[in-house]
Amino acid sequence: MKTIYILLSALFLLITSVSCDDTAQTPKQVVPVKGADPIKIGIIGPLSGPDKDWGESGLSGIKTATYLQPYLENGRKIELISEDDQNDPILAKKALAKLVNEEHVSSVIVMSNSESVLNLRNIAENLKTPILAIAATHPDITEDNSYISQLLFDDNFQASVAASFVIDELLVEHAAVMIDKENPHSLYLAKQFINKFESVGGVIAEISFTSDSALLQKNLESLKNKNISLLYLPLDADNAVATARLLDAINWKPIILGSDMLQATILLQHQESLDLFDGMLATDPYTTLSPQTNYGKSVAKLYRKSFESPGTVLAAAGCEGASIMFSAINRCQNSEDKSCINSMLRTTHDFLGIFGKISIKENGKSERAIFINTINGRHLQVVVKVY
Repeated sequence: MKTIYILLSALFLLITSVSCDDTAQTPKQVVPVKGADPIKIGIIGPLSGPDKDWGESGLSGIKTATYLQPYLENGRKIELISEDDQNDPILAKKALAKLVNEEHVSSVIVMSNSESVLNLRNIAENLKTPILAIAATHPDITEDNSYISQLLFDDNFQASVAASFVIDELLVEHAAVMIDKENPHSLYLAKQFINKFESVGGVIAEISFTSDSALLQKNLESLKNKNISLLYLPLDADNAVATARLLDAINWKPIILGSDMLQATILLQHQESLDLFDGMLATDPYTTLSPQTNYGKSVAKLYRKSFESPGTVLAAAGCEGASIMFSAINRCQNSEDKSCINSMLRTTHDFLGIFGKISIKENGKSERAIFINTINGRHLQVVVKVY
């Protein structure tokens, strides 16, 4: 197995810099139009509550994009209007309705999780406002509506890559999956991982996450006794930490493979537990395996100048998502034409983001690379990149 390792500090996840030619992505110099109303872009995310760090990191990335491009190409200023949903599906729906009906935004960027974005589908079509989900990856987000698009890969691709990596690169044929049956993101990832893993001859053991520590420990001990060497954990950070503590308690050290955003959330919210995740693998949309583009260099410089907090994949997603939205608006003759913005968003082709090209198809699905990273103490290491 030929595996490339590139060590980086978590502090500089977005900030290492080598360039490639993407001059077409550089914002044009514009002359601000005095007296013109700003173009309002709504932001929804967890800005308070347990996931506050998640939302603040994403928002710092969005703000970085506006520092890079404070005005549209027609000279109108960009104004961000944020609403807090605490990663709560009910609050997310209320926030969207307020932004559209009261604030009259031209478009919305949602930093919330899959469960919250899934709850927006039944009103997105009625509100007819383009929505870009920058962190949610559940495939059904784009179903039954034509106004929600995804910045990241969806869980079909993510789970398939994870299963193939385990079989082909790690050469593991017997694995276990822990499923949080209360979380649709976890359920879908687990299902797709199991289907792919078994389709190529792998053998899977399933275990349900439970808040009953005694029962969870008993189930983990059962897996340990079966000599299973890899545990796939498509869990949120809190549940992953609870599981890691029990693994440490029973002195079982399987290979752990997590899912998107897990590393970033642990680094933001559970630094005291980092040692429990030493060597953990996870699929993610960002890394430093690919050279940074000129766009990536520019936003990294602005991020360093503007924020003291470490760059994370959430900040990177916020920055790319905002820049893609600005690009869509710039391609419309009328900056407030929501139908045009939505159409331009869904015909984003080869946008050069921080580490490479991003496209969004007419069905709202994103096409981009996926990375498998590992945590090594307080550092992140690149393992492999998959297109």
